[in-house]
Amino acid sequence: MQNGYVLFIIAISLAFLSYSNLEDEKDGSGFAPKDFGGFYVGANLFPGATDLHEINYIEKNTGRRADLVSFHQSWADTSTCFSESLLDLMKQKGSIPFIYWNTPSLRDQAFKELFSEIVSGKYDLYLKKCAILLRKYKEPVLLSFSPGADTMRNQNAQEFTKAWQYVYSFFNGLGISNITWVWCPASTNCKAYYPGEKFVDWIGVSCLNYGDNKRDNDWFSFKQLYKPFRDKLGPFQKPMIITEFGSANNEDAAAW
Repeated sequence: MQNGYVLFIIAISLAFLSYSNLEDEKDGSGFAPKDFGGFYVGANLFPGATDLHEINYIEKNTGRRADLVSFHQSWADTSTCFSESLLDLMKQKGSIPFIYWNTPSLRDQAFKELFSEIVSGKYDLYLKKCAILLRKYKEPVLLSFSPGADTMRNQNAQEFTKAWQYVYSFFNGLGISNITWVWCPASTNCKAYYPGEKFVDWIGVSCLNYGDNKRDNDWFSFKQLYKPFRDKLGPFQKPMIITEFGSANNEDAAAW
């Protein structure tokens, strides 16, 4: 559901975790999954947020702590890394950060060769700064590099997967072990963008019903939104997280 400030995200373990290769309580990233039938419930901070006031508001009104809190970090500004103040606030609450590490559109001439430049080592100093920050944080973190890359114009699948693998390997090479890597495609026609079994821990999918807020004016049930992802991406045998869940604000939203 959506209000004026945040959008709920629900991370469902249920039977989906039967697809994981976990052998004990934690995977290699240190992230402990719920038991079968359990839920992680969270909320998404809009870009630019500097505190958790909106999250506190949601928690107060629902009587439920946000297990996950997601926020956005733009690759366009390499002078700053992930917000340490937000991470510290999440640690104090006992919430797990979920970071969307967004890359600029390749239509932006300044970033036209971004993925190949990442692989060439051009951004190694920036990567190292971010990796050290997360290693210092110590607590579990969910991280999605370039979410929705499969639907960005002029995007090359091979260049994207090589960049993902490079970033993943770079962090691992520095001994960063508290990250769960979440691949977040925006469409079901995304198999060419899958970074590979070794490089992905979870798969994140969006299930938002926009209804008359979109030009196609279509109304979709949760099953219609989720099942295509499950059918197409289930064979990858990775646990799945629903990163966005809800319906557009109109008179039928409550019924949805």
